[in-house]
Formats: sequence, structure tokens, C-alpha cells
Amino acid sequence: MRTNPINSVQRPSARVGLAVVTAVLVAVVFSLAVGPAASAQVLLPPNTQVTPTVANPAPGAVLAAVSSPFTTGGFTGTLRSAVVQNGSTLDFYYQVTNSPNSLSALGRETNFNFSGFSTSVFYRTDNAGGGGAAGFIAGTETPDTADRDNFGVVGFNFLQGAAGSPSGKIDPGETSSILVVRTNATLFAPGVSSVINGGAASVVTFAPVIPEPATLSLLAGGMMLPLLRRRGR
Repeated sequence: MRTNPINSVQRPSARVGLAVVTAVLVAVVFSLAVGPAASAQVLLPPNTQVTPTVANPAPGAVLAAVSSPFTTGGFTGTLRSAVVQNGSTLDFYYQVTNSPNSLSALGRETNFNFSGFSTSVFYRTDNAGGGGAAGFIAGTETPDTADRDNFGVVGFNFLQGAAGSPSGKIDPGETSSILVVRTNATLFAPGVSSVINGGAASVVTFAPVIPEPATLSLLAGGMMLPLLRRRGR
């Protein structure tokens, strides 16, 4: 039986064409998955300082939010915070407003405790959909640097800039951009955030939490139950 030479040439070509099309589709899907919103975050391991970048991806569901007033002898204001779902993990949002009646600008905002979790940072210049009870707004002051120490504190620094520039301290009457700490955490609990400039004011916000052994046992039992049912069938 003779083999048609035309078919013997066309078939490999068809396979190659299908492979090329598949590769292109995979590349397109991959580029969409790791597009600008995904790549804009800056990794922040312990004992480092980085320059955060701006990103305004579609925000996830708000799981918890709070707006907390603070006051010292030199400044007053509000620190807004929220826990936002990011796929299967959690983002932590923070925003500082310095009251028009404050006597000084604000240069630093810190958040505790991120020990035991991977962190990356970026900031949002939109209002992130408002953030539920947090009441986020589109802020004007962007952070110059972000840092993390060896004790789980993640901080954002606002350095003195030229008058009217978007990068500078949070002056009286100004609001920061939304400061985002992206984590691999899946649970959260009350945390502590502070606003600093000479004096310091601290309020209760949110932070990630490691599941207790009892919780892990319950989760493991919940995952094993369907497997045991399948084996029993």
C-alpha cells in the first residue's frame, strides 16, 4: 500500500500549526495573568527597604474595614484600614489623613505584625472602591520608600519633597495614597498601626495571623473527609 506523499507532508504541518496556535494562546493567557497589576508589586523580605510602585488593579472583596481617629499633641487625623481578598490570599490596605488642624506633617506609617509571612508592597492612587467602612479616598501623597524589619513591622516613609510635588510628607489637610501590603496569609486578626513624626499615635487595625494548631487540625479533617468518603464508595 502506497503512502500519499502529499498527506505525509501535510499532516506534520498541521500538527506544527496546531502547536504554534496553542503556544500563542498559552502565552496570551499567561501575559494576562501576570500583567501590569500582578507585576507592579515589589517584594519586601525582612530587613530590607524598597521603593514601592503604583498599581490600581480591580480590588477584591472587602472582608473587614475600620476608620480609626488618632491624636497627639502635635497632630490629629484618621487611619483607615481594610482586609481585601486577593484570590486565595489577603491584602492589607492602610491610608492616613492628616487633619487640617495638625501642627506638623507626617513622615511615617507602620504596621505590625507580619512575622512569618511573605510580603510585597505597592500603593494605589484611586479609592479602591471605597473599602467599605474604611471609606478610602483618592489620596495625593505617595510613599517614597517602604521597609520591613526583623520583627514583623512593615513601614511606609514619606520624605520631604518639593512644594506641591506628589512625593513628600503628609502635610496638614492631606491624605496619603492607599498603602498596600500583599501577603500569603489566609487569616487575619486585629493588628496595630502607627503614625509617626516626632511623636507617635497608634490605633488598632488589621494584620495577618498564623492558624493555631487546633484550627489546622480542623482544616485537615475537613479536607480528609471527602477522601475517606470516596474510599468508602
